Amino acid sequence: MKKRVSKLTLYLLTIIMVTSIIPVGMTTATAYSIPNESEFINKINELQTRYPANSKYSGYYYENGVQEAASCHGYAFEIAYNVFGSTMYTRGGGWNEIYSLGNVYAGDVIQFYIGSDTHTIFVTKVEGDLIYFTDANWDWNNGIRWNECFSKSYIESKFCKKWHISGNYLTGNGSMPVSNAWISIKETTIISGEYQTFNFGADNSSGTYTLGIDYEGTRIFTEDLKRNSYSTLFTTPGNFSAYITAYGEGGHVDSNKVYFKVVKRAPATNAWIKADETCIVKTQSITFTYGADDSAGLYTIGIDKDNTRIYTDTISNNTYTYTFNESGQYSVYVTCYGYGGSNDTEKLYITVNEPVSATNAWIKADKTKIVKGQSVTFTYGADNSAGLYTIGIDKDNERIYTETIRNNTFTYTFNEMGEYSIYVTCYGYAGYDDTDKIFVTVNDTYQTGDVNGDGVISIADATTLQKYLANIVDFDDEQLAVADTNGDGSVSIADATQIQRYLAQLIPSLG
Repeated sequence: MKKRVSKLTLYLLTIIMVTSIIPVGMTTATAYSIPNESEFINKINELQTRYPANSKYSGYYYENGVQEAASCHGYAFEIAYNVFGSTMYTRGGGWNEIYSLGNVYAGDVIQFYIGSDTHTIFVTKVEGDLIYFTDANWDWNNGIRWNECFSKSYIESKFCKKWHISGNYLTGNGSMPVSNAWISIKETTIISGEYQTFNFGADNSSGTYTLGIDYEGTRIFTEDLKRNSYSTLFTTPGNFSAYITAYGEGGHVDSNKVYFKVVKRAPATNAWIKADETCIVKTQSITFTYGADDSAGLYTIGIDKDNTRIYTDTISNNTYTYTFNESGQYSVYVTCYGYGGSNDTEKLYITVNEPVSATNAWIKADKTKIVKGQSVTFTYGADNSAGLYTIGIDKDNERIYTETIRNNTFTYTFNEMGEYSIYVTCYGYAGYDDTDKIFVTVNDTYQTGDVNGDGVISIADATTLQKYLANIVDFDDEQLAVADTNGDGSVSIADATQIQRYLAQLIPSLG
């Protein structure tokens, strides 16, 4: 809990105190040191004499360039300075400001909320879930306390921040906590029937460890050990993980997990290979993907040109990218190694062409006369195409849509009436070619008699209507509406006859 004083009071206090007190926050770069457990306890005992319980704290310190009156904050910083030789505001002082409580060590400075205010304490001892501390101004009258105690859960529920000095793992109860537990393995992949060797250790360990091994996420082995290495036989293929718990006077700590797999001694089988492209032009690259059952993760890639070996490489990746700088016919295969033999993929054949321009570009549409809201599917292509196309759609001679795609079909929905023209630019590896324009008419509604929905009335509509009457095709509601060409409210052979009479110009209109 902090109390601030006026600038005038600070000025007078500074004049009075400057000859006898060097404020903690005024220290320059100072080497700090971490005492051992016994040294720390001796320092705490000595500080209890210098700052006796129930006395009043009257020190002053600087925080971010502002001198503050005696407070819980200043007291905790001053105790920290006496223990480690530096405070939070000493350049190179080793302190880290942390915003999660995490592990708590003797020597940490912790700030937590009391009501709407904050209170700062210096930790003197940690025993299990109990945090012992010294503080000042807890009574708003600068009173000093020692050997006060809160549970870790209580402080965590009101936690604000803490300061921890690098390298400090003190408990304050005479023992150093176990820390930096580690484990390593001899191999990350072993063959069924082989031994795996684990090595492990930790700082301040008593030499007692528990080794835990999981198989596919389930615990299968736990053993207490009085040594820092262990070997055991593995016969079941699968994925394993292991870690150790290290014990010492200050408690125990777990290491990170190590992961390894056990594979059966078997040859690779069912080898396969794929390529992202099989027809390219020279200077392009192709990425190959390959694998096999019971693969050991080792592969030899072989590339032949016109039946002559030009390239071989052995790698541990299951993808490989190769640049083809000459035109010609190539074949590619991969030898996939298992732990008991190898297997070759089938050959994959690659054509590498000289770069040429696309020619003879063309375009087609599934219909050219529609009503608004309908879609038209366009198909297009060109000789020597590189498989890249730009679609251009104009309405009433103004561009309304452009898109570049790698598909040779494209579907577009026309939501407005009007006259449209569409063309496609087809790209080759050394140039491009445009298709002719194709024209689409979009009307407001369907025409009576246009039962196949192609935008025109023709003999095909009469034929489609006859198929419907013969139960060969089905009509939707729109088709039924436009099929009533004589307007009698029903669809019959008379409507098909009416279409034929209209096409023969025997009647001026339908409906």
